[in-house]
Order: sequence, then C-alpha cells, then structure tokens
Amino acid sequence: FGFSFGGLFSPTFIGNAGVKPETSRGWEVGITQALFADRLVLGATWFNERLEDEINGFVVDPVTFTATAVNLDGRSRREGLELTSSAVLTPQIEVRANYTYLDATQPNARRTGQVDEIRRPRHQFAASANWVSAAQRATLDLHLTHTGEREDDSFLPPFFAPARVTLDAYTLLGLSGRYRVNPQLSLLARVENVIDDEYQDVFGFETEGLAAYVGMRFETPR
Repeated sequence: FGFSFGGLFSPTFIGNAGVKPETSRGWEVGITQALFADRLVLGATWFNERLEDEINGFVVDPVTFTATAVNLDGRSRREGLELTSSAVLTPQIEVRANYTYLDATQPNARRTGQVDEIRRPRHQFAASANWVSAAQRATLDLHLTHTGEREDDSFLPPFFAPARVTLDAYTLLGLSGRYRVNPQLSLLARVENVIDDEYQDVFGFETEGLAAYVGMRFETPR
C-alpha cells in the first residue's frame, strides 16, 4: 500500500507504508468414520479462526477528499461446522453430500461490537451423484448446490455511503457428462444452472443464467 492513484471523480488514493499484514490464527478438529466395508464414509469438522489487523483498502477523509489504506481495530471471527458424507450405492453409482454452518462476524463501523461479515452465508449445502458405465467409457455427474442468505454492502447514489442489504438464497443444479470414444479422444458436455435461477454473489452484479457447453479432449499416447 505504499503507492497511490487517482481518478477524475474519485478520491486521490495516498499510499500508507505503515499498513501491517493481516494475521490469522485458527484451529479445527474433526472425525471421519467409514462404515459397511467403506461403502459409507461420514465426517464432521468444527473450525475456528480469528483475523486481526484486517486491512480496509479504501478509507476516505471527507475533509481532504483523499483515501488511504489502514489496519482496522478488533478481530473478525469465523467458526462453524462442516458435515460430509459419501456413499457407494452400486459399482457404478456414488453419491456425496456436505453441509456447512458458518458464523462469521466482523467489528461494526464504530468498533463497538460485531456484525455479520459480508458475503458469508450461514448455511451452504452441496450434493452430487456420479454414474460410471460398466465399461467405464461414459460418466454422468449431477450436482446441486444451495447457498443461503447473506449480507452485503451497497454503495448507492447520491452519497455512496455503505448500507447493508440482504442477498437472497439460491440453488444451482448442474449436469455434466463424458464419453470416451477411444483411449485418446473424449467427448464432453456440461449444463450449468439448469433451473435458470437468478442470483447475485455481489450486490448489483447479476450472474450467469442457464448455460450449456460441449467440447472434446484429445490426449496424446504416452
């Protein structure tokens, strides 16, 4: 941050050589258990992390209309639980699922308490099912992800002051497949966001809707 830049309608940025690197400390503890001759595997992990000297890279002085980067006081906290599972249903079909609960907070603007950290969903879920043909020439993968509500900062005119908004939860469904024509050539196909869900990961920025891709892969013999 020992540099500066400026724009016609933006504050002049003044570098701050005194900014310290962010530091974090964390730990996690987990357990994994295989059952039914390893056909079912379950896991659980509890994690905890603390972030100090977080850098705010755009702090504006309203008097001089200049901006700089500073280290923030206080700690950001992230802790939660992750559950994982995988199961072999048949020699050709395997399914996986995982769920994450996350409690992520950061100091509020006055550094007097904690607020939810932006863009950090409290609940996330993912599942997939994979099928492989008996001859292992074809594969098909169905995957689903769900991201819960999370908060973000908006900077709307005329003052562009940060204000909290809630981003809606969304669910994505995808499908991909591969067919091996011969040892060197494979045909690929993928469909993302099958249900064409509208969602935002960052406030004000729409993301891609239904999309389909096809291709091929050629591998030279070894």
